[in-house]
Amino acid sequence: MKKALKKFILITLIILIALTFASVSNYAATGSFSVSTSSVTLNKGETTSFTITATNCGGQFTITSSNSNVASVSKSEVWAENGVNEGGAITITANSAGTATITITANNVSTTNPPSEVTGSKTINVTVTEPASEPEPTPEPTPDPEPEQPSTGSENQGGEQQTGETYTFSTITIDGTKYENGDTLTVENDKSSVRVQADIPSNYSISVNGNSVSGFNVNLGEGTNTIKVTDLSSGKTITVNVTRMPLVEENTPPNVMDNTEVSENTVDEETAEDSGLKLEKLTIEGLELIPEFDPDIYSYTVNINMDEQDYSSLNIDAVANDYMASVGIDGNQNLQEGENIINIILTSADGEEIVTYQLIVNKITSASEVVGETTNEDNNQKMPIIIAIVAIIVIVIIVAIIVLVRKYKKMNPDYDDYDGYGLYDYDLYNKQDDNSDNNQNYEDDNPYKFNNSDEETQDSEEYDYDDPIQDEGKKKKKRGKGKHA
Repeated sequence: MKKALKKFILITLIILIALTFASVSNYAATGSFSVSTSSVTLNKGETTSFTITATNCGGQFTITSSNSNVASVSKSEVWAENGVNEGGAITITANSAGTATITITANNVSTTNPPSEVTGSKTINVTVTEPASEPEPTPEPTPDPEPEQPSTGSENQGGEQQTGETYTFSTITIDGTKYENGDTLTVENDKSSVRVQADIPSNYSISVNGNSVSGFNVNLGEGTNTIKVTDLSSGKTITVNVTRMPLVEENTPPNVMDNTEVSENTVDEETAEDSGLKLEKLTIEGLELIPEFDPDIYSYTVNINMDEQDYSSLNIDAVANDYMASVGIDGNQNLQEGENIINIILTSADGEEIVTYQLIVNKITSASEVVGETTNEDNNQKMPIIIAIVAIIVIVIIVAIIVLVRKYKKMNPDYDDYDGYGLYDYDLYNKQDDNSDNNQNYEDDNPYKFNNSDEETQDSEEYDYDDPIQDEGKKKKKRGKGKHA
């Protein structure tokens, strides 16, 4: 009985350990995927790359850009299975200044053992900036010409003797750039003067709008300034019109939403330029953003319980920190059950800067839950709980077996004499025989006593193999017979 019970306990433990290992391995095999980066900043014209890694799963992944004018990707679909995606890294190219969101979505991806669908998406926030321009070299100042004395034509401005060579007066220089007769030039309002010179050997005069100018610096008024340079020797003139832009008073147009709603922004222009184009406010009527709104966070999750209230579109209030920027919303129509993507696109007044915020809207019912991938981090957090539960079950079973064995021993005093094979311990009987005056009772009481030689012969034939227990039984029978002969 002892040996049988030990075998039972051992087999039970092996089965429990095997079940524990199978359940843990099965749980740990939950599929997931990741990308090698979550955000990147590039200069216009630069490129970078990323990879997709699949863990315990395989399938097709789609790759999209929220604004391909800002950042485009080299591949729209890749295959990844239990490792890095096939075909090498995916390249992101920075096309123009602004921001874009690269979205990687699991499309027909599943685990192999046990088979289960893996869904969800990952995003990469891309910021593209204009490359820093190198400062233009400062032109060396041209020395003022020496005062010209009345000349008979034999001396030039520098006082050198004329050699009789002719010269051509066809251009003048304004701030280091040559202009021909009839050319026009436009400058910003903050440009209040220009420097005018003529590269000729004779004296010349400068006038602006018919007024003579002494020196080379010509003051500009708002509007058109007609600059005329006259060669005093030949009388030839060159005229260039320089237009100085008027001071523009900034208008304050409202932000225009895609659903024709208008929202006002009171942030002053100077603050907007310092902080960059962003949202300063983002709310959704009746719903909560996860995480809470932060201008520097570009992706949010919104959960809608369809049992409480269904939404086909959201009432989104999005306000930019630049009152001249426009705010457009894409994807906020006909929201379906499951995952929906809404993009909020900010565009600066000059169109040079574009910023995209993303809303992931999950419409669920009480009978369903938001489907998503289980990450390895979640597995690691839950794994100790599973192991602890299985260990407690194993300990309870072992304790129950021990209690049952002890209870059985109390109910069966001869339990320790039984060897599990139907034979009692003969050594115990030998001890009783030596300490008892009625040794003959041993033979009578022994239920395995051999009654005659025929039975002995029969037993010998039946136990023809070498069995130490049977041999010991035979010897004891012979000793009993000898004592009573």
